[in-house]
Amino acid sequence: MDEKATDLPEWEHYIEYIIADAREKETRDFLATYYPGERMPKFAAQASLLRLNAIGAQGWELVHMQPVLVLNDGSVTSGEKFGTNTYLCVFKRQVRRSSNG
Repeated sequence: MDEKATDLPEWEHYIEYIIADAREKETRDFLATYYPGERMPKFAAQASLLRLNAIGAQGWELVHMQPVLVLNDGSVTSGEKFGTNTYLCVFKRQVRRSSNG
């Protein structure tokens, strides 16, 4: 490989816990547009789409999404054994360089 390290893309990352909750009016309205005629359970994963789309509009690409339980001390455990509507979401986007640098 002749590619120099400076030619490789640089990435920045962002992590957010997204709570899927279809009880909020804005979320219900959004879901009615994308899933007309369907009745979504209150904690359906699709309820996270409004927030995911907002983050995507900022140029972030979702690279990982996993159900988790966030404990009071901030530690995280898998949501596999217990039901959860909280998702650990990891995003990346290419570092933006100014054209005059």
